[in-house]
Amino acid sequence: MTLVGEQGLTKSEQAIIQLMEELPETSLRYQALESALAFKGSWIIMAEKLTEIHRDNAFRDWGYKGLMPYCQQELHLSPNAVKKMIRGFKWLQTDAPQYLEAPPKPAYEISSRPPLELQMVQALAGAQDKLLGTPKGEDVYLALKQAALAGDSNTQSLKRQIKEALPDPAPVSSNEVQKKRALRKALTSALQVIVQLQAWDDDESLLEQAEALRKEIADRIGTDTEDAV
Repeated sequence: MTLVGEQGLTKSEQAIIQLMEELPETSLRYQALESALAFKGSWIIMAEKLTEIHRDNAFRDWGYKGLMPYCQQELHLSPNAVKKMIRGFKWLQTDAPQYLEAPPKPAYEISSRPPLELQMVQALAGAQDKLLGTPKGEDVYLALKQAALAGDSNTQSLKRQIKEALPDPAPVSSNEVQKKRALRKALTSALQVIVQLQAWDDDESLLEQAEALRKEIADRIGTDTEDAV
């Protein structure tokens, strides 16, 4: 494969290309780097590679202690983007597998399938979590999903429709308000701990405990844990 010229590339893109030149093109590591270069136009391919790497702990074979250090240092992807892509890919596997059945067609070929933005997938996954436990929530979710996948709704309008479909929240007492404020401060502290552990600690079990604590706090607040990073 002939790599693109380095003129006009960012430093992170140049670093990725330099590393690719040292690897066999058929290796998973090379393919992940290649997907990172094309990330803007093909997030699904990148998400698939990240899911595979995460599932197999392949980053350990490449000298990394965890998935996030690997993604940050080698692919130049933020933890937030990585978590959103992995979650989005899981949603596609269960709710829109048609996007995974075949590799994307060349740009010059016209496809009846509209492109699917990562932000839209995030909104649909969030709607699934929030609507399926409400009255008529399943029907509403399926209608929103069908409109989005058919290209009849963009991400902004989808988020508005989801918000309108959610039932009005129950009144919150002053004690509940104070409790949520305390939990939000605790969530911020937990996030800071995770960042420090990712940067300086190689104890994977300690990082997993910190992640579990963050998720527990976020669940109690009622915050989407994927967005609380």
